[in-house]
Amino acid sequence: TPANRIVLAGFGSGAQAVLIAALRSPRKLAAAATIAAWLPPSIARSRLLDREVYGVDVSVAAAHLPVLLLHGGKDQIVPFQKGLLTYRTLASLGLRVQFRGFRG
Repeated sequence: TPANRIVLAGFGSGAQAVLIAALRSPRKLAAAATIAAWLPPSIARSRLLDREVYGVDVSVAAAHLPVLLLHGGKDQIVPFQKGLLTYRTLASLGLRVQFRGFRG
């Protein structure tokens, strides 16, 4: 399968893994979609952008990657605000990210 036809998707801790994998991928993927994701800003800003560690610059590799973050307003494991913080962090890196909150 060509990389540009691959969509990575994950839930909870799997969502965090999806974001890291998608944003570090040297190949242009089709998209990334997550439910209840939380990516601590320190990871996004330091580790993802560390070219020496990963050999890829997230702003180049994922510049056109559509990222969808879905989050429930009543999530008791990953609070809604952490999902919103993840959205803001990724948006601040210039990524094409959308955040959709929902009841439940």
